[in-house]
Amino acid sequence: MENLEKAFLTLLFFTTLALNSGCNTQSNPNISNEIFYKRDMILEVNGMKGEGVLVVPHASSNAFYVTARGDLDLFTFTTCHREETTEDAGNINERVGWVFKRTITKKREIKFNYIPSPIEAEGGCPVLLGGYEELKGRHSWGMVDFETPDATLPAVLACNGQVIKANGVSICQARVGLIQTITFATEVKVSPAPGCELGKIAGAKFEFETPRGQCVFAFISPDARIHRLTTLGYEQVLIRK
Repeated sequence: MENLEKAFLTLLFFTTLALNSGCNTQSNPNISNEIFYKRDMILEVNGMKGEGVLVVPHASSNAFYVTARGDLDLFTFTTCHREETTEDAGNINERVGWVFKRTITKKREIKFNYIPSPIEAEGGCPVLLGGYEELKGRHSWGMVDFETPDATLPAVLACNGQVIKANGVSICQARVGLIQTITFATEVKVSPAPGCELGKIAGAKFEFETPRGQCVFAFISPDARIHRLTTLGYEQVLIRK
């Protein structure tokens, strides 16, 4: 029962977050708060790499290396528990020059260490990343979720041309309306966030069109194990020049 309560709290959190999320578009009139853009930051956490989205095993300490698509004039780090913001966040330095050495900062890259608090370590509390560039508006975003003891039901996810064997937590990012599937070894029931229904509430295989924006689904097996799937249905890929 405790796992079910956590799943429902996760669904509630992400529904609220999706309704209130947005980006500063004043620097780039071509960006609209009404459009959900593809998440495409280059992510590395504890040696695991991904583009836009990433699922990693739970750890007491997490080494992040993030490369944005524009200068990190503002960097945001958001979980279910906290939000941290940093201006001029790029902190990767490089020595250049042959005769006269000088140090330059890679303004698109940031390294930091994330230690989850007790609230964040319970599960269902992924990290949402945002990078915002003041002048050119080359914004980018990313999402990292963690395998935690509250979600241990395996599944096979066919997402955007990839087949992923997920231990208990998965993310699927694809264009809105494209068909994806998630398959389990036994029949399960699904509890979706409001507005994120899959067309049926029980089965061993679910075939669905990627819903718009961010949706979270809790799949529950007869023995009360949970699989947490987050879908990110993007409408456009942001062009940056």
